[in-house]
Amino acid sequence: TNPTLATEKDLRGGWFDAGDYNKYVTWTDGLFSDLFFAYRQNPLIWPDDWNIPESGNGIPDLLDEVKWELDWLLRTQNSNGSVLSKMGANQGASPPSAETSQVFYGAESTTATFSAAGTFAQAVRIYQSAGMTAYANTLSNAAVAAYNWAVANPSVVFTNTGFSSADPEVDTYGRDSLRLRAAVFLYEITGQSAYRGYVESNCANVHALLWGWWGPYETSTQDALLYYTTLPGVTPSVATTIRNSMQGSVNSGDFYGAWTSTRDAYRAFEPDAQYDWGGNCIKSHAGLLLANQVAYGLNPSQSAGYREAAAGYVHYIHGVNPLTMVYLSNMYEHGAENCVNEFYHSWFAHGTIYDDALTSPNGPAPGYLPGGANKNFAPDASYSGPRLAPPMDQPPQKSYKDWNTSWPEDSWEVTEPDLAYQAAYLFLLSRFVRPLSYQDWVTGYGLTGAAADPMADPDGDGVPNLFEYAFNLSPLAADKAGLPQFRLQPQTVGNQTGSYLTVEFPRQLGATNLTYILQSSTNLLDWTALCTVVGTNAPAGPGFISESGTGYQRQILARDTVASESALTPRFVRFALIWK
Repeated sequence: TNPTLATEKDLRGGWFDAGDYNKYVTWTDGLFSDLFFAYRQNPLIWPDDWNIPESGNGIPDLLDEVKWELDWLLRTQNSNGSVLSKMGANQGASPPSAETSQVFYGAESTTATFSAAGTFAQAVRIYQSAGMTAYANTLSNAAVAAYNWAVANPSVVFTNTGFSSADPEVDTYGRDSLRLRAAVFLYEITGQSAYRGYVESNCANVHALLWGWWGPYETSTQDALLYYTTLPGVTPSVATTIRNSMQGSVNSGDFYGAWTSTRDAYRAFEPDAQYDWGGNCIKSHAGLLLANQVAYGLNPSQSAGYREAAAGYVHYIHGVNPLTMVYLSNMYEHGAENCVNEFYHSWFAHGTIYDDALTSPNGPAPGYLPGGANKNFAPDASYSGPRLAPPMDQPPQKSYKDWNTSWPEDSWEVTEPDLAYQAAYLFLLSRFVRPLSYQDWVTGYGLTGAAADPMADPDGDGVPNLFEYAFNLSPLAADKAGLPQFRLQPQTVGNQTGSYLTVEFPRQLGATNLTYILQSSTNLLDWTALCTVVGTNAPAGPGFISESGTGYQRQILARDTVASESALTPRFVRFALIWK
């Protein structure tokens, strides 16, 4: 038996982690969290026309692209539920297709398995909403299997022996945080009290609550906790504690207080210590702390201020910084006058045709976000050339050099990109992108002529385009899963409980030209409004029960005003849309 063949695994696909060709399971929790929340909080801005192989399939291209990474993550899961830690090798050929050396995988670990469990669980509702029910079920099963294995094997630690690439293992606190994140989303998709009990018994140990400081570092755990407060069945006092802790921290002098007091000349304050390796990622997450105040309705009277303060961090990355540099690569064709010309990456390595946006035949790919200013930069001890100033010997925000040279200069400490940097920036940027108008939506799906009419039904599923747009469905895939759900449910009105015809429907908060109206009738001729939602206004009407969710997509729960058992005549309910 060939021992190599016996241990081979199909681990194709997935994204490179950073400036090399390695891939790490553990470190994907943050990037998946950011991308999923970017979609969930503003779903109407993600079209199906990015010119990737899956474009035009009726699924937003962001979800198709994320699925490429998710499929790889699923392949790293063993049959017993455990998940491998990493893939790595000494690689470096450019382009990647020229690299033919062996790639090795690292053994399973508790850390990687909890990380994957949380990601699989968080993805379930996303792909259900896109009509990919079978795929969502696969993810749900994978999440439960991973969580169960990790709970049963709490101390399986990965050893990086034999690898020259980074060690992705974390400490006990890190594993507990990954378990907490997984439990939040498993509770969301299963409703099981065991997951809720774990979250509520252990959330006080998360640094954000323990220290009262919600920083830009442990964001996947913090964002999961904040999202947890929106789920049904959560203990109210726990939700209140989490939300109050978040608001108290963000209102402090390091975040909103820094903006109101103009503590930073570039309106994107960070303490000097945070200008370290990956500082641009920290910038994005600092801005997201402020943006989440708006998304979760914390202190609504200050929403405009929070939004403006969060925008300062976008502007910093886009050029409002001491270097007047757009911290994105090769953006000249998109209007940049001064942007990143080089960044550290094996694909776009020094001396290749992709090296420099100004002097190389091809230049690097546009839109990469490098690590950014790093006041702690130092070359390798073996370096003997002239002092590298900059990035050395500079104020923190100027500790940057636009160059792409590997060992011993170690430019990766400043200009290396990373999946987490990119995802954090996209999440922050998505908070400032206007949701699609109906015409944008039609154009994005490639609908023209009669097929673009609001009452047309190009996918033949009986749902007109206007309703597909209003309920965030695809006009190219026959799927009714996202339509309003009508069911009889017990509801208490006043002091009386009865079975009421209850309706749950998604509302696109950004579609300001839409009015949603739930109506009732006894004769199909005369109709009375039960719940009306106009533009961005709060829902109103005698049948309105609650609104949940975050960002631009919300779930409305409403009911008929007469209990079924007390109705003296037939009752009818219908849904109407007004589009201006």
